[in-house]
Amino acid sequence: MKTDILILLLATFTACGAMPNDRDSGTQDAGNPFDAGNPFDAGSLDGGGPTCPNLQSGVDLVPTLDTAPTCADAMVAPLTLQYAAGADHQLDLRVPRTGSGPFPTVIWIHGGGWRMGSRTDVQQAVRLVCSGYAVASIDYRLTTTAPFPAQIYDVKAAIRYLRANAQLRQLDAQRFAAFGSSAGGHLAALATTSGGVAELEDLSLGNPTFSSAVQAGVAWFAPTDLAQMDAQLLTQGCSSGSAHHGDPGSPESDLVGCTASSASCAAAIRRANPITYVSASTPPLSMLHGSVDCTVPNMQTTLLRQAMDAASRCASKRSVVGASHGGPEFQSTAVQANVQGFLDALFKP
Repeated sequence: MKTDILILLLATFTACGAMPNDRDSGTQDAGNPFDAGNPFDAGSLDGGGPTCPNLQSGVDLVPTLDTAPTCADAMVAPLTLQYAAGADHQLDLRVPRTGSGPFPTVIWIHGGGWRMGSRTDVQQAVRLVCSGYAVASIDYRLTTTAPFPAQIYDVKAAIRYLRANAQLRQLDAQRFAAFGSSAGGHLAALATTSGGVAELEDLSLGNPTFSSAVQAGVAWFAPTDLAQMDAQLLTQGCSSGSAHHGDPGSPESDLVGCTASSASCAAAIRRANPITYVSASTPPLSMLHGSVDCTVPNMQTTLLRQAMDAASRCASKRSVVGASHGGPEFQSTAVQANVQGFLDALFKP
């Protein structure tokens, strides 16, 4: 059954383009084996490179009325590692118990409005361990501790740590994907689009000669342009009570350190927007969003998909029918197969 699902998914893939070279400049050690360029990079968008999965982009995804099977490997106690100094800088690493590796690696970034949650909130990604992926779920500084860009600094520090220790931990450092939902989806998208952007990197957190670039991104119901969220919710037909993202003290305002609806906050919002950094070298990105999400409007990921299209980059955006903000539909077999199919086509061709 699992094989049939994956064959069906792979049959729908379309070629979108090549994957990027690492955009880091001036911060990499010439002896670092991961600086030689991305192995998927074909240097063009003319179909000469590897096939890039589209997963029926633009077509609504109808979730199955079930919950995907659990993963026995995921139930084993993870290895907890310190990726940088401080209590906020730990990650849990789960590696498949079968196979010798090196394993493609998913960096899971939890949600919670950037102000709550922890690395243990990993249920949306942990099944990938039984499909041959290492899964590293990370903590990062919440807005109760520090505003943006501390969160993306931490995400990238974790990626650099994992790449620096890849051989020791059986990880394939050239097959890294960022994956997150809600606020974590925002950070996953940002990590995907901003590879090599110096202003979103704090190398003092460790492993400065290693790249923080990822080779793919998966963003579920992710905020992008924080200034547009309230207007988009009303246009979507959500109640006026849901349109509070621009208020002082909202999760979005706390993230950027200013009132998100204020004109004076525009530069800070642009800095935190994954769309700002989309370029000709942005790697493939898969997005899912609930069709009736009245927390983060569906249009937020549509804007990111449009930016990826404009840059001729590979992106898939699908609405999950009937799903609200992270509802049970995202645990269904169909949705779980969607993310695995995307990653398998890139990392296990």
